[in-house]
Amino acid sequence: MGRLPRAPKIAGVPIKFKTLKDLSVAAVDIATGRHVPLEIAQERWDTCNTCEYFNGSRCSLCGCFMKKKVALPSSKCPDNRWKN
Repeated sequence: MGRLPRAPKIAGVPIKFKTLKDLSVAAVDIATGRHVPLEIAQERWDTCNTCEYFNGSRCSLCGCFMKKKVALPSSKCPDNRWKN
């Protein structure tokens, strides 16, 4: 039996249906100007800075640019490291 087809990748990150759904929800947050309080965004950013999947600007698990993602209320860490 052959292998299952792999998810297509953009910039090395697998793009799945969930990824597209999360991006559309994030776009609504951005379009409506919704953000988490600065303290929560800073806490998320600090968590990312200690994570092995963070390269200084992007997460290698989800492919997101974290400077923007940490401020969006609909965003979640793909490794469940954020408390809020």
